[in-house]
Amino acid sequence: MGGVALLLSIAIGVLALLSENQRGGIIALAIAPVVAYAFFALIFVLVMNNTFVGHFFKKATFIAFIQIPSSLLSNEFDGIGSFVAGLILKVIVDMLLFIIGFALIFTFSLLCSLVMFFFALKREPGVD
Repeated sequence: MGGVALLLSIAIGVLALLSENQRGGIIALAIAPVVAYAFFALIFVLVMNNTFVGHFFKKATFIAFIQIPSSLLSNEFDGIGSFVAGLILKVIVDMLLFIIGFALIFTFSLLCSLVMFFFALKREPGVD
């Protein structure tokens, strides 16, 4: 996963440089190793399954993708017009919550995994 992230960052940097976006290309190429390490660390920490990041990621995804949408879909409607309007509104709100929630969870998890990677290496056997 880290290698894929590194290749994607390098490709984005090269494409930005080719399209004459010097600043964007230099920034993308400069942060490519950090992005690769962050993705590698996140996958490693989630696989180890005993760190703060792993527990946070599981709990946050459960809240964002199961609890919030189910609470939004539990409302009652009176009439077919309000049902259709409410359903469309709920689908839009659910999609926005999904996108925003996943972006925040993923970003926070990436940042925390940069630090937690070293603690995940010193994992005690049998500790969850």
